[in-house]
Amino acid sequence: MTVHALVVAAGRGTRAGPGGPKQWRPLAGKPLLRRTLEALAAAGLARPLVVIHPEDRAEHDAATAGLDLPPPALGGPDR
Repeated sequence: MTVHALVVAAGRGTRAGPGGPKQWRPLAGKPLLRRTLEALAAAGLARPLVVIHPEDRAEHDAATAGLDLPPPALGGPDR
């Protein structure tokens, strides 16, 4: 597998206040992670590897539906 970018989206977002991790929050109708991935694709960085929290697979799958991505990697318990 060739990876051209690594997108770390495993954080819990505790500093961002209520509303859950910011990578899953909508920004102009789309999850922030999807906007990030679309921007990378527009810049020619295809198939980035996304790192997620082990409990966030459903959110990842919803945010990345229809995108050609490798399965996400799972982040560890902390930085």
